[in-house]
Amino acid sequence: ERGEVGQRIKEYISTIDSLKKNKNNISGRESEIRDMILEHTGATKEEIPFIGELVRVNPSESKWECAIEKILHNFALHLLVPDKYYHEVNSFINSTNLKGRITYYRYKNYSSLAGMEVFEDDDRKLLSKIEIRHDSVYEEWIRDSIFERYNYSCVDSIEDFEKCTEKAVTSEGLIKFSNERHEKDDRPNVVSKTNYILGWDNQDKIALLQSEIKTLQQKDIDIMAQLNDINSDKLKIQHYYDLSKKLVDTFSDFDVVNWKE
Repeated sequence: ERGEVGQRIKEYISTIDSLKKNKNNISGRESEIRDMILEHTGATKEEIPFIGELVRVNPSESKWECAIEKILHNFALHLLVPDKYYHEVNSFINSTNLKGRITYYRYKNYSSLAGMEVFEDDDRKLLSKIEIRHDSVYEEWIRDSIFERYNYSCVDSIEDFEKCTEKAVTSEGLIKFSNERHEKDDRPNVVSKTNYILGWDNQDKIALLQSEIKTLQQKDIDIMAQLNDINSDKLKIQHYYDLSKKLVDTFSDFDVVNWKE
């Protein structure tokens, strides 16, 4: 158990280092591969961003954060590669053993879907609960992509959820897909805020990870106290064992100590 706690502390420290370096909420191998791509192409992080760096849950819609993180997680880990770097990125990735996985979209000059603003007023839709960076050239592309694929109805009750004939999600994370498939994933690594990746400000995530490290360090101290107690008991048991063995070795015949007889 101490080994597991120590490994988690090490992983969290590594994640914090990565977050401080990249100023986003995405760490791990995907982040390292993006750095390799940037170094090879000479592009900036703004030119080849993760989608998750440009999208966040509106702070006023925090109760939907976990559900939206689940829905957009895989999409958020995609890179956007403009035509300017498209060939270079393809050539580099094709010829390199990435020792991991990266997914990306080719971005061409883009015109937004006509009439998109009609749907933005529906406060039950996922799009109404998120923000997309207004200073990014990718804003319209991301908005339209989410509208086409991920604009789930965010419903407050199971009754409304069951009435929906389209994609829907509850704030507790029960998801109905367009093909009537349903899913709820409450695995610790999925629901933990330490694994959230949306947003362009990672100070909250860094603070959360630092708090988790302190909790784990205290747990390590508690485990050490338990180990000390166990070792103390072990020494006592060993002492009793040695005394008992000495008694048996001294009196190998029970008749010798059978005083009643």
